[in-house]
Amino acid sequence: MGEDKFMTESKGSFKDKLHAGEYLLICYIQTWTLGKN
Repeated sequence: MGEDKFMTESKGSFKDKLHAGEYLLICYIQTWTLGKN
């Protein structure tokens, strides 16, 4: 049971990191595109 909880938490944090990375990437692309125009 403890292992399942650990797995779920690690998966959740991994997803959060993935979403944060996507968000930063989108912000970076938008800033770069606006800077070019």
